[in-house]
Amino acid sequence: MKANEAISALAFLSNPEELITVTGCTSSNNDVENNNNNNNNNNNNGMSKDDSMGSNIGGKIARVFQKVFSDPNLTNLNLSGSAASNTSLQKISNSTNDITALTSSSSENNKGVCFGTVEVRKFPITIGDTPSCSSGLPHTIEWDHLKDETEKFHIDQYERDRPVDGRKHGDDLVMDGMTRAKILKNLGYTKQQLLEGMKQVTETKAMAKNPKRKSDAKSSRISVAR
Repeated sequence: MKANEAISALAFLSNPEELITVTGCTSSNNDVENNNNNNNNNNNNGMSKDDSMGSNIGGKIARVFQKVFSDPNLTNLNLSGSAASNTSLQKISNSTNDITALTSSSSENNKGVCFGTVEVRKFPITIGDTPSCSSGLPHTIEWDHLKDETEKFHIDQYERDRPVDGRKHGDDLVMDGMTRAKILKNLGYTKQQLLEGMKQVTETKAMAKNPKRKSDAKSSRISVAR
């Protein structure tokens, strides 16, 4: 079956007059001569020209429909179109699933950190032994915090109530030896404890400056342990 015949048959379903016009324009020379002869005969028999054209076109339409609906390729074409449609729908579904998976994966990767509650812990201050202290006794804190003095605040309240003005920075955080001694004394340390702590810090500084002395002291400790 020719492609133009299938198109003409489908066009007739929507507009029969258009098919008549197209068929009339694509008629061969033999058809034109036959139409003229038929018209002359019909005029002699008292038939009108329109009736002759209608009869001729009706036969052509019948032949076209017979070829269209008897062609097995038409069914295969429909099946192919249905299969193609199903394939397209499957591709669309797969694409949608891929986009959903990509969105979910992107959401999982975009993880953030937020703070709800701030826990303020206080640790006991004790005498330290770091040799980097420039003057006086170094301070340090114990490992265990004071559980009875632990406070919890919401992050917004903590930021709102925390003083901004008067906060120390840089050199303001440095304390002299006298201030350190007073803090330790107020915490309950005796004068003898402060002197022993100062002696230990002095020895640690000397070992840091003289590695040989540090090695000798370590060897003597090993000998005593034996």
